[in-house]
Amino acid sequence: ERFWRKNRQPSSSGSCIGVDLNRNFGFKWNPAIGGSTDTCSEVYAGTKALTAPETAAVGKLMREIHCHTIAYLDIHAYGQMWLWPWGYTADDLPSDLDDLKHYATVGANAISNKYNTHFMIGGDATDLYPAAGGADDYAKGVAGIQYSYTVELRDEGNYGFELPANQIVPTGEEMLEGILAFAKEIFVREGL
Repeated sequence: ERFWRKNRQPSSSGSCIGVDLNRNFGFKWNPAIGGSTDTCSEVYAGTKALTAPETAAVGKLMREIHCHTIAYLDIHAYGQMWLWPWGYTADDLPSDLDDLKHYATVGANAISNKYNTHFMIGGDATDLYPAAGGADDYAKGVAGIQYSYTVELRDEGNYGFELPANQIVPTGEEMLEGILAFAKEIFVREGL
């Protein structure tokens, strides 16, 4: 299936395959929040956190490099959004929300300046939908990577996951501009 969302891990029930990796990270993991315990669901969160080998490996890497890492971007398709944690709740906002908003705005503005592509900035749960077990929540909440985000690439739904080939290069170019501006702003403001 071309749009397969999950990994290829066999389930204990044997009837369906795969875990949604962005519901399997181990910070406030809870399949009832945007995920599922149904092995056949596209948002199956696994039997417990970090049960997928991919999330276990990425989580281990995050914990190992956290002391050298100030930012993490989890890049997805699609929706044109630059989102900060938390995904598990809309009621508990990060203590450094103003900084998260500032850096997201810098990145989104740089993207817009390249080809006038508008990126919405906001919170995972507050402006998109609640979903526990996300990589950006884990990066910030467990690994301690201060500026952690999910960035959703083009488009806003006209093409969805089937972005035309002629938009691939512009998407890469505008994202490069956004990431470079984001990184530069962090380096300048944080005195790195």
